[in-house]
Amino acid sequence: MTGTGAASGALLPQQSGPLRVAIITENFLPKVDGSTLTIANLLQHLDATNVQAMLFGPESGMSEYAGASVFGTFGIPMRIYPGLKINFISPAFICALRKFAPHVIHLVDPIWLGVQALTAITLLFPATPVVTSHHTNLPTYAAVFGYPYYPYRTWQVHAYFHSFARCTLVPSASTADLLAERGFANLRVVSRGADFSLFNSALRSVALRQQWVSAAATAHSASFPVTISLVSDPVIILSVGRLSREKNLTFLIDAVAALPPRPRAQSILVFVGDGPYRRVLEARCAAGGVSAVFTGHLSGRRLGEALASGDIIGAPSLTETFGQVTLQGMAAGLAVAGLMAEGTADLVVHGHTGLLLDIGAAGEDTSWAPLMALGRGARALGWAEAAPLLDKNIKPLTGRFACMLEVLIRDGPLRRRMGQAGAQAARGGAYEWERCARLAVEAYGEAAGAPVVDVKLASGSSLPPTIQALIDATVVLLAMCLTFLSHAACMVPAARDLRKRGWWGGLGQGRTAATAAEAPSEVALDTSRGGSERGV
Repeated sequence: MTGTGAASGALLPQQSGPLRVAIITENFLPKVDGSTLTIANLLQHLDATNVQAMLFGPESGMSEYAGASVFGTFGIPMRIYPGLKINFISPAFICALRKFAPHVIHLVDPIWLGVQALTAITLLFPATPVVTSHHTNLPTYAAVFGYPYYPYRTWQVHAYFHSFARCTLVPSASTADLLAERGFANLRVVSRGADFSLFNSALRSVALRQQWVSAAATAHSASFPVTISLVSDPVIILSVGRLSREKNLTFLIDAVAALPPRPRAQSILVFVGDGPYRRVLEARCAAGGVSAVFTGHLSGRRLGEALASGDIIGAPSLTETFGQVTLQGMAAGLAVAGLMAEGTADLVVHGHTGLLLDIGAAGEDTSWAPLMALGRGARALGWAEAAPLLDKNIKPLTGRFACMLEVLIRDGPLRRRMGQAGAQAARGGAYEWERCARLAVEAYGEAAGAPVVDVKLASGSSLPPTIQALIDATVVLLAMCLTFLSHAACMVPAARDLRKRGWWGGLGQGRTAATAAEAPSEVALDTSRGGSERGV
């Protein structure tokens, strides 16, 4: 079957009825992030194109979403990352999957629930093709949050699970390149989209901008330099998203603090979002004399209005596989100031839609200016490469990022031209949700239409119910055991992990295995102390 046929809702040639897709995910609404938005929009597209879908994910209280049945799984909340759970399959999970009888199964970021499901699929439904997608760099988050996972071994384990899929969908070309270097195969780029009716410069609000100016002045009445320049022509630098350590937001704060007096007095840093790092960021802003406003969580039209009311959107993160809020900011007409990092570099054209800082060139003894063209060797770096460079060159890189911000603050016409160019690029068709979902459905159709090996199933109507129930329960226990073992395997170093640890000072010294191997010192990510990673 061709992908075009699947996208239009055509019947599978070997099957009766429309294409049936089971989506198994570690995370879903009401938690809002790039991955959950992608799944939600995908389900809406499947419903509109006569593709039957069923979602298996963490218990959310929903029984249906966009025409798709939702099966909620039991989960244990993760203390270190509020809003996420470690989820588990059950015999009821397997029964629901068997009853739905999907033509293809999509595992979204198989880490816990997805790995258990993959085990069950392999044993009980081996003829059903699997498609996976990668949205989260597990070794990176393990390093940031102190899990004792060795990065190279973790990538090996992760690549092994994805090798069972007909293809692995990734949101950006830079992520595809980095995964290919780590042994992933059959990669296919399926980007994300934005709601252009919501993220639109037409929603720009003068009243909201003045509200931010007043809030910043009130918050810093003792030391905040309320000047005529600020009141008459403020420049709003936005940071949108979860306030969490992995977002590298202290780097943005330090860059604003390093601005010369006049552009610094003219700028206001507005954090749109909430999270466990808020108090740390508030303290960092106060210590650096940075005029900042924290709006808390915004959604819907209020979020669109906030983005449209900014001037610059900061993109300092090193942990993105796709810069969702960067795309939204571009669609709203904002110039981007970001790092030449995975996810961000796919969206921003340096000097045209924003300014990017090449971390890889930080140690080179060459002249540099914010508007200079990037070097021929410039490429998007992932966390493993970028974080040590950021750590080693934190002061000069902070200074360079401040210079980029200064250019955008001082040069209003340039800033507006970049914003307009960014809006045109965002709306050029590549980031339409419908197109992105159609590409995913094409992958489903190709996987479902491909020939499969004739195998004898350990699952089917021919087995007595009692025997089938015993088999299902046994598979559930085995799947859980194998999943726990897979995570234990991530704590066993590969040869490259041992060599890397030697580079970082030898075994038995410093931080945890993953942190020592892949993460920078806390200078790069956050030199402050205090704050809590618990709760939002």
